[in-house]
Amino acid sequence: VVGPTGRFLYTTNYYGSRVTVWDTRTWKPALSLKPGTFPKMMAIATDGPVLYTTQWSSGTLAAVSIATGKVLWTLRTGRHPRGISVSPDGKRVYVANAGGRTVAVVDTRARRVVGRIRTSGLPRHTALSKDGRWLYVSTMRRSRLEIIDLTKGRVVASVPVAVGPRTIALSTDERFVYVAAFAGHALSIVDVKLRKSVTLPLDIEKGSGLVVHPGDGMIYVTGWC
Repeated sequence: VVGPTGRFLYTTNYYGSRVTVWDTRTWKPALSLKPGTFPKMMAIATDGPVLYTTQWSSGTLAAVSIATGKVLWTLRTGRHPRGISVSPDGKRVYVANAGGRTVAVVDTRARRVVGRIRTSGLPRHTALSKDGRWLYVSTMRRSRLEIIDLTKGRVVASVPVAVGPRTIALSTDERFVYVAAFAGHALSIVDVKLRKSVTLPLDIEKGSGLVVHPGDGMIYVTGWC
């Protein structure tokens, strides 16, 4: 992820159990952090200079100060935490526990889990609407994109997508969610209003990473191999 000023880039080194901070002016490492074992995904709070990262093996969420690079606190959220989203006000962090069935709701002020939202199983990645109401989660047990209404604290729709959904991203207007499918070697596009999907086969193996160009002019999907 890119820091709030655009100068620093944060990357996870999974096997080295490190987060590396890169200075984009020199493209040299500015700092190396060890927030936990096997760091996976990251997100930056919009209300302050805090980087959150999930640790796959240790089952934790870590909060890191962007200003100092120090780990502020860590918290166990569940088995194999992966996808992560931060509420617009920074008061909540949503963590997909890929080794189970739940999304943990973390109160960043109290520094504790204050709720768990049950999914169909093996939740992997998350995306949050700009207003903070809708949380989208890819789940691998039944290959679904699940739509969570955070005002109700539960899944309100479960949309079938290509097999093995992984990374997801919202369109600019938030009408669609794009889903990279690992086992399906495809891209699924979910209309969140109609709650229906279409799938486009891709000439890649094991769709995994995904990023959307501003304005949705291009969608980039990476394969695993």
